[in-house]
Parts: sequence; structure tokens; C-alpha cells
Amino acid sequence: MSIVKMETSDSSIIMNIDELKVMKGLEGATVFKTLLSINDDSKFKKVEINTKLFNELNISSNDWTTLYSFLKNGYPPYYLEYNRKSELFTLLLDTIENINRTNNTLGGIPSFDRFYQQFYEMNKLNLIEKYNPKNPNEDYNNKYNWLLDDSEGYGTNMMQVKYEFNRFLLEGFNPISVSNVGNGIFHKWYRKAK
Repeated sequence: MSIVKMETSDSSIIMNIDELKVMKGLEGATVFKTLLSINDDSKFKKVEINTKLFNELNISSNDWTTLYSFLKNGYPPYYLEYNRKSELFTLLLDTIENINRTNNTLGGIPSFDRFYQQFYEMNKLNLIEKYNPKNPNEDYNNKYNWLLDDSEGYGTNMMQVKYEFNRFLLEGFNPISVSNVGNGIFHKWYRKAK
């Protein structure tokens, strides 16, 4: 087994060269394999692996770890969970973009390029639809104006509740979420696009 310690931009990592040589995710990754001196079909002179390559290309240990995770599994970290937990979608997008930058720096890996293209084609609508903040704290894109109705419970003064509701609607605000904060107090969030 051929193990190499690679220097990264922030620390170092251990790499199993024998595993990379036969890794299915690296099929067709000619430039990547040549850079790591594992391309047996290279027309270039065989040289020792440059253990400082990642540092020279400003690739961190996290950059490599997330790319390596994709190469081993066929999908990036957070990919299997993001449909169940919407808060992971942004983290997944950041991870995919980070892998894409590392991938391009290392000459491109066809298996990731295919995944990247298919992911964005499948998620064109989801990228728009997934963004559905329920209160201002979730509105990280700052797309909405918000109103908070923190009146006491729904049953205390129904006429007042109906009046506020209609007033907000007339001003273009839509009800988005209701949460019970205790003591008969409900936070009712309304939003409208900026």
C-alpha cells in the first residue's frame, strides 16, 4: 500500500495512492491523475508525487476531504439528508460549490462534473421553492418585509384579530407562520416580497 502525507493550505492529510489509482470516481480524470502522478497512461515523464501540490494550489484539508467524500460515495456530504432537513440545503449548496472549485483547480473530474450538472438541472425549481422563510431570522436572503402580530390568543378579541388580519392582507402581507410563545401569546408572522 502506498501512503503519502500531503501538505494542504492549512494542515496535512494522508492519502492512499493505491486506492486513488483504481477509484471508479476518477475515471477519465486525466489531469487530476497526472498532477498526482497516478496516471499510468500519461504521455508525460513519470515523476514523484509533489506532496506540496495542495498547498501550492491553496487547497485546504477540508477542500480535499469533501472532494474525497464525493469520489468515494458518488455524492457529497449532506446530500442524502437535505430533502428531509431544509436547513441543510444551503449547507449542501456551499459544499457542492466548494467541491466544484477544488475539482476545477485539479483539472476536472468527469464524475463530479456530471453530478454537478444533473444536480442543478434537477433542482432548478427547488432552488427557488426551497427558500421559504417562516420568520425574519430565516430570511437570510433578505427578500421579504415582515410584520409581527403578537396579540394574545385567538379567542380573546376575535373582531380585533379579524381586523388586523384583513389590514395586513390589504397592505400586501400574507400570513406565514404562527407560534405559541406561552401565556396565551401567539406570534403570527406576515411577509411580503420587497
